[in-house]
Amino acid sequence: MKVGPIVLIYISILVLIVIFGAGFAYALGANNFNVPITNPLTALYFTIITISTVGYGDIYPVTSTGMIFTIILVLAGISTFLGAVTAISSDFMSKNVEKLSGRISGIERRTLNHHHVLIGTDYINQDIADKFRANRESFIIVTADKTTVDRYVEEGMRAYVADPTSEADMRKFQMQKARSIIIDLDENSLTVYALLIVRKLAPNVLTVVVAQNSEISERITELGLKKNERAINVSRHLAGEIVKSLK
Repeated sequence: MKVGPIVLIYISILVLIVIFGAGFAYALGANNFNVPITNPLTALYFTIITISTVGYGDIYPVTSTGMIFTIILVLAGISTFLGAVTAISSDFMSKNVEKLSGRISGIERRTLNHHHVLIGTDYINQDIADKFRANRESFIIVTADKTTVDRYVEEGMRAYVADPTSEADMRKFQMQKARSIIIDLDENSLTVYALLIVRKLAPNVLTVVVAQNSEISERITELGLKKNERAINVSRHLAGEIVKSLK
């Protein structure tokens, strides 16, 4: 599991606390503890044992200054450690909840770059997904069908539940960073809406629209294709030819 930025911040703070704690323990160690701390290793040992609340009792403060320092060290260390554990647990739980629901997590979203986006899972995109997988291409599958998403996830593919006609949903997939976008939906109106959303979110990305019938071909023609867009008539093009055309 990749570590999120909040967790990294907590870990960095904890490391700093250990460094500063060991430094102050070494500076105060000559007169403020029952056993003089006269070397960096002993100072580090005391700091780790104190922060972890193990408390062996072999080294302990004997002056007010030493006690105040130890109290601050314990409070700072425990607070930071608990914060890191909470952040890690929250990140892990969030990722798993999103995985079970078919939604993309923030961690997954940040890793998307130079990927292919397959919108819809009609038979052309199904074939393309298999070819991408065989070629070890980076790609994701986006569909409104949770059952289909579950099946693809079980097969080891990255598939997510989203409404192809929702700008808010589609914005999560970093389509502006995609290598290509292929729209293959079984409803003409959804195809048109999905194309309009893609135009807004990824205006410069190579986009292929699978035209399954003459009606959708006419609608796409009426919209007009931009220089980075292509309409593929499925009666004349197979999935393999589409994949080759993306290179």
